[in-house]
Amino acid sequence: MVKKRKKKKVVKEQASQAAQAVPETAAPPAPVPVDTGPLPRWAMAAVVACVLFFLAHAAYCARVNSVTPDEYVHVPAGLSVLQTGSARMDHAGSPPLVRAFEALPLLLQKPDVDYESRTFEKDMKYAFGWDFMRRNMARYHALFFWPRMMAALLGALCALLVFAAARSLYGNTAGLAALALFCFLPEAAAHASLATVDMGAALLVFAAFWMYLRYLDNPGAAHAAAAGAVAGMALLAKYSAALVLPAMLLATVLYQVQGEHRKRGVMASRVWSGFALACAAALFVVNAGFGFDGSFQPLASQAVQSPLLKSMAQGVMGRIPFPLPALYVNALDAQMFKKELYFNYYLMGHLSKQGFPQYFLMALALKTPLPLLGFVLGAFVLSFRKTTRFTEIALWLPPLLFVTVFSLYIKVDLGVRYMLPIMPFLVVLASGAFVRLWQWRRELAGALAAMSCASLLFVFGNPLAYFNTLSGGDANKHLFLVESNLDWGQNLVRLKNYMDKNDIETVRLASYTLAAPQAYGIKSEWAPCEPDKGVIAISVNYLHGVDPFLNRPRDCFDWLRNRKPDAILGHGGMFVYDTRKDSD
Repeated sequence: MVKKRKKKKVVKEQASQAAQAVPETAAPPAPVPVDTGPLPRWAMAAVVACVLFFLAHAAYCARVNSVTPDEYVHVPAGLSVLQTGSARMDHAGSPPLVRAFEALPLLLQKPDVDYESRTFEKDMKYAFGWDFMRRNMARYHALFFWPRMMAALLGALCALLVFAAARSLYGNTAGLAALALFCFLPEAAAHASLATVDMGAALLVFAAFWMYLRYLDNPGAAHAAAAGAVAGMALLAKYSAALVLPAMLLATVLYQVQGEHRKRGVMASRVWSGFALACAAALFVVNAGFGFDGSFQPLASQAVQSPLLKSMAQGVMGRIPFPLPALYVNALDAQMFKKELYFNYYLMGHLSKQGFPQYFLMALALKTPLPLLGFVLGAFVLSFRKTTRFTEIALWLPPLLFVTVFSLYIKVDLGVRYMLPIMPFLVVLASGAFVRLWQWRRELAGALAAMSCASLLFVFGNPLAYFNTLSGGDANKHLFLVESNLDWGQNLVRLKNYMDKNDIETVRLASYTLAAPQAYGIKSEWAPCEPDKGVIAISVNYLHGVDPFLNRPRDCFDWLRNRKPDAILGHGGMFVYDTRKDSD
């Protein structure tokens, strides 16, 4: 009898061990990265080389590209935050964090600024920028070099984070590939050399979401709070970066739907309490960034004009404290209300105040190197495999959310730069497709990665004007996209060099920048809206009637549109026409 009981006990234990070894509901095993050990010396050297090239190219771009319209405002406004402690200057355009960080070097350069003027008191950002330029005309361009290098520093940090994320997911080879793909990505190189908020927003959005995924992988209050704090910093970088919070919400939903909490032995309530803690941390950081000025005022007490906030103010939500500073609410309201008043968006020969649903998909298709696009598409297909891990699927959430919201709801078709926050995600995912191709056809994977990196060399020094071969070359880029996709006023240095080379003393100019031509030694007159003689330099934006300040009729330069330019500057951004020998 005793022997039978022992035998039954042994059989039960063996059955239990077998069930634990191969559970009926176990997920298929995830693919294991191939090279997860310490980086060899040659790989460390490659990392350093990529980052140094990234910074060196940004420094070169900072020297040879003239001040863009956003920099014209951002740098003086950022300096005002540091010197006055107030974020009111151009608060409706951008939050204070990144622009103040980029303006830090100016504290040592001590430019002449007037904070007693009416332009500062009344938040007249363009007039304040003009006064800043007028007071510092002799060194105006030079003042932007170090703020631009601060943006380059943010870009280098983003590149290293991309490297770390790809390496942790797919191994050392993928990490190196991701680093190279990002450092040589034209759009990343462009905004790492401009003192705007775009690169800082991209870094913080990616960092916040990646940290939140780390929290989901190992739930803990400290991890959740840290991810939320970085998300709050993203909200202080750019208003559209607020989409990182809905992305974190979607990741949490996906986490629970896929049963990831059960696999880790974590209660769902603990996961959701971590998400709530992350949101609370983000809101605290945002309110602190504005000095808690007007925080928690009901919407009904604020003069909101946009349809969304107005409807909220008139309902129950309007009577309860709103957990954002008054300046932040006012800025969000302005962002949603005023864009349709001032901008005509351009796509493939058409202008629209309502924007184009296909705009950002087309911009990404035209402004991304084709090999990188191939890797991204490959990663998307691979994400449907049963062996795909939760983190790989979750990394698609921010790109899909940004593209969807900007395409259907946010009317700012002003450049692919609004998609810069999704670039780190796409590069990391692309590195996963790269490493799988590397295991199968090493030569092909290496060649495609090299071709993607080589794309930057074709627009070296002017990556903002990069288009892939689908555009048909410099003479045709403007037929598809303009504005910050092609000419953002960065070509005045190139125009000056062209004038010196061709002994041109004066030019009839229409440049898409607010920086004065005389700051670059250019003698100019207003470009004519009807046939006239002279050397005429026109931004391609104006050729298509894109003029946000409405200084000219939309058809002002129609008389030049069908004429072949005598020179094309800035890789297609500025056309030069010499009409001096035209017959009357």
